[in-house]
Amino acid sequence: MKLFIATVLGILAAGLGIWVLELLGHMLFPIPFEIKADDIEAFKAAMFKIPFKSLMAVVLAHGIGVWFGMFVARMVDKTTHAPIYGVSSFIMLFTVINLLMIPHPTWFTIADIGIILFATIAYVATRKKKA
Repeated sequence: MKLFIATVLGILAAGLGIWVLELLGHMLFPIPFEIKADDIEAFKAAMFKIPFKSLMAVVLAHGIGVWFGMFVARMVDKTTHAPIYGVSSFIMLFTVINLLMIPHPTWFTIADIGIILFATIAYVATRKKKA
């Protein structure tokens, strides 16, 4: 039960962290034009016109957010890495779904997947299981 709670709390923390950091990124690096979410073709075309800084803020939000989620999961259950992998896998799954549904610049796709993998590997490599 502790494993399940750790995973769920970690996923919620990661989602909240990503949301807050993306909001901050959008405030710091606003998109200089309006994107209409109801016109999917215009939305897809606009993805390639968004400035680098705005997209990079999203990549960093995903990396820091997933790290925060893994941290929360680890605080709840220190006996196994399973909640950490659960949080990372959940965020990665929905990141890939988003990348497949909405075309993104190639560099963004590579960076977004890469930062989640890097955050996971770095976090796990620096933590020891506690009995």
